[in-house]
Amino acid sequence: MSIAVVDAATVVDLICDFPAAEPYRDAIASADAVAAPAHLDAEVLSALGRLKRAGQLPRGAERVEALARFGATRWPLQPLLSPAWALVDRIATRDALYVALAVSLDAILITTDGRLRRGVAGIVTVAEPDE
Repeated sequence: MSIAVVDAATVVDLICDFPAAEPYRDAIASADAVAAPAHLDAEVLSALGRLKRAGQLPRGAERVEALARFGATRWPLQPLLSPAWALVDRIATRDALYVALAVSLDAILITTDGRLRRGVAGIVTVAEPDE
């Protein structure tokens, strides 16, 4: 069974139809399950708010609805806190929660965030973009 953990950057790119998500659509669609830490919704909603305030989010309400329908299982944060904390010297704390979940599920991490991709080398398998 293949499990994909998606981060907020990827979900924002997906629901906003930004080009950065395009190379990852097949990997997400072909996964047997898609997962994310429970803070995904708050993090994506915050990013959508920033885009709206910057005048870069047409059809904002539709994007929020797309987030609500996004088919990832949201996992509780509490079991991820200690494993995520062990990573805070390498990556942002909010990102460490995605990595901790991917490690705990033996899943592939899907992210459009280049800094995160580089920061987790050797910790978790990261999906390579389709070219």
